[in-house]
Amino acid sequence: HRKSPDLSGRRPREGRARADRPMGSRRWLAVAGGALCVTGGAVALWAARQLARRRAVLRRFHEANPDAEVVGEDLWSGTVPALRQNFFRMYDWKLDLIRASGKKSVVATVGWWEPMLVIFSIDASTTEHILRSNFNNYLKSRRQIRILSAVFGNAIFVANHGPHADDQGKSWHWQRKVAARMFTRKLFRGAMYDTFCLHADKVEALLAKLKSDEVIDLQPLFSRFTIDSIGQVGFGVDLKSLDTEAEHSFAIAFNEATRLMTKRFVLPLFHIFGRLYKSERELAAHRRTLHEFSAKVARDRLADPGDLSAKTDILSNFIVSLREQGRLSKDLNAPVEPETMALLRDVVLSFIAAGRDTTSSTLSFLFYLLAVHQDEQERVAKEVREQLGNRAHPPTVDEFAHGFELLDATVNETLRLFPPVSSDGKTSAEDDVLPDGTFVPAGTRINFEIYCIGRDRDTYGPDADKFRPDRWLGPNKVTPTPFELPTFQPGPRQCLGKDLALFEVKLLAAQLLRRFRFALARPVCDPPYCPGITITVRNGVPVRVFPRQ
Repeated sequence: HRKSPDLSGRRPREGRARADRPMGSRRWLAVAGGALCVTGGAVALWAARQLARRRAVLRRFHEANPDAEVVGEDLWSGTVPALRQNFFRMYDWKLDLIRASGKKSVVATVGWWEPMLVIFSIDASTTEHILRSNFNNYLKSRRQIRILSAVFGNAIFVANHGPHADDQGKSWHWQRKVAARMFTRKLFRGAMYDTFCLHADKVEALLAKLKSDEVIDLQPLFSRFTIDSIGQVGFGVDLKSLDTEAEHSFAIAFNEATRLMTKRFVLPLFHIFGRLYKSERELAAHRRTLHEFSAKVARDRLADPGDLSAKTDILSNFIVSLREQGRLSKDLNAPVEPETMALLRDVVLSFIAAGRDTTSSTLSFLFYLLAVHQDEQERVAKEVREQLGNRAHPPTVDEFAHGFELLDATVNETLRLFPPVSSDGKTSAEDDVLPDGTFVPAGTRINFEIYCIGRDRDTYGPDADKFRPDRWLGPNKVTPTPFELPTFQPGPRQCLGKDLALFEVKLLAAQLLRRFRFALARPVCDPPYCPGITITVRNGVPVRVFPRQ
């Protein structure tokens, strides 16, 4: 048989038939196939082990709590699909679960890859139990540390405490002790007050330049205000964000990094398959920007030839303490160990997050609520104008302590409805029994759901979802204990900057409300928040600003 000639004009295909391939190529394919089979087998064995552990945890829980219901236990994926579907309204989804249960706590499962239980709780006794009474038994889990360390490394917000921590809590205890030196009444009345006044004046000047029909988004403006303030009082660095139109590159990277970091809570095995997720690749890029910025801040302070012990900022306090321990040389030209530089870098990032994000979130929701509720805005503005008169400078620390009751109530109401950190929790290191009698196996995560706690109708009445500052005033005012409204995480890990943040919020609010009236320039959306490590106002706070006579 003669082969017909090829009249197509195509070039003959080059290469060899499969049977003619060299032995090395076939051996490589065999090795690759074998490796794939071994990997698949290992993954299957690991999955079977995780499922067995999940069944064991559920069995122990039900033996001790026979009447308890566990949401999602019939699904391999647990509550993760529902959580992902409701991610945009995450805190309201949890609130719906709790209200539907008729109880103060709801027990749920995570996916099979995390053989653990999660308890969503609004019970004050449970919150006090894990944050104070049995403090040493409740830590950040390894998974939680993996999530947070993407941005914050091993700084104070990630470091664990107590005897169950890898270092018995030494790093956390040392960092907290050093950081506490900054938060004193003397500094509030001095350098910090002057810094806040300076930056509040800049915000006021920016708003005064606006035309009557011009719209400005207050959320990024407040972010610029708080990052400049914490940069100055925390690290002695003037970032000059308020002196430019564009938002600081660090702020942009930080916003994106924290948003992407939050997605890790619903990403299965992100620490193993991280680069396969688009969000993880984007997170790595933003993390480089953050690390470069914070490392530069640390290097600049290390190169300062002055007496750092005479300075009051956080970074100087840490450098002085490290030098006293011998972990840093006093010689400015001596090399710095990578581990020490990483710690200083993480300190910068953590305290910028604490001083910028939480305060900016509170300011944004405060002005959002006042822009929606014009009558409440007018009442607060009237109080501020009556107490300040025509003087130029804002209220002092002492004046806030003895006046401005309506402003204080309005800030409290804002924090009740929209706490900056709307959900937090700890994981049990050992088996435990909660105050309500619930047995929790070791490895159980207990969330104190701050957003849901603030909307508990047993405490705040049938209008708990509504903005009503008057609930904090008068003879029948609400007076929740720190554990009944744990906005600032009471107990040994209580927020060091609580008083500083509240002072900063009230100072700027008083300064702006006596000069301007704010009207929201967009429809109200539901829900009004974007979930995150720190929540933000969905679609920002675009307003029209009107000068007051």
